[in-house]
Amino acid sequence: RAERMEKIRYGLKNKLEFMELWVKPEFDECQMQEVISGIEKDFSKEQLLIYLTPHLSAHYMAIVRTDIEAGVPLEKVLLYANCVDREVFEKTRIRVL
Repeated sequence: RAERMEKIRYGLKNKLEFMELWVKPEFDECQMQEVISGIEKDFSKEQLLIYLTPHLSAHYMAIVRTDIEAGVPLEKVLLYANCVDREVFEKTRIRVL
């Protein structure tokens, strides 16, 4: 799809790291954008891998990314980032923060 190709071209043009992790068919262009945003913020591979999962929608990826940017310890973010159920994600996040 054109949107996905645009993200891939952007990554190649800007020599973004970790393309092998996020240029996969299971990620849509919105999820890819969230990963690009993390890379542009100089996230480490460890930080990216926390929210680089196809079961998280771009919306929830953005929440996790913003929490990492805000300095929430990664061990706390991991407690909710891997929740498949959205209600559990939100309740766990509130409890952790």
